[in-house]
Amino acid sequence: MIIVGICGASGSGKTYLTQKIIKHLAFSQHNILSQDYYYYDQSHIHPKKRVQTNYDHPDAIDFKLLIDHIHMLKSGNTIQHPLYDFSEHTRKAKSVATPPAPILMVEGILIFAVKELKNLFNLKIYVDTPEEICFIRRLERDVQQRGRTVESVIAQYHRTVYPMFLEYVQPFKNEADLIIKKNWTFDYALKRIMACLNELRPRET
Repeated sequence: MIIVGICGASGSGKTYLTQKIIKHLAFSQHNILSQDYYYYDQSHIHPKKRVQTNYDHPDAIDFKLLIDHIHMLKSGNTIQHPLYDFSEHTRKAKSVATPPAPILMVEGILIFAVKELKNLFNLKIYVDTPEEICFIRRLERDVQQRGRTVESVIAQYHRTVYPMFLEYVQPFKNEADLIIKKNWTFDYALKRIMACLNELRPRET
């Protein structure tokens, strides 16, 4: 199994890039695990206090479960990965059955900040997108898809999103095997990624 980690700031385009890579893969089977699936459940906390949680800090993510799931997939076992309700800050009751596949894409803002997780990746990709673009994308997503107000998104960005980016995301950029640079076209970035993946593919004997 080839395991690819895709990291970058919130709104950098990680999910979009991951989907595009999958469409160009020669592998017939693949899986995607998002860090966002693994937020800790907040149902035991009063709804008004849930918004005070720092969701951009590694402590907000059940990385142990994510790491365990990756090991299970590597061992040929099917996992049941959780789903998260961002409007309520709780885990959904249902989970998703995910069988092992030749390639696993793991994407998230904090996946390089956890050493045990980072060491599992055969290829580490960092999406280096201008900060102003990341903010605009996050604002649009949180308002349109997650039921947030513009004021709450801006407040959260200043309180936790940007400070945590500086502490837990940006410092690991240079540890990536491939940095998708700001001035690259998407086609060129995809070409570089596919070249890296082809190098990792098992050679037929």
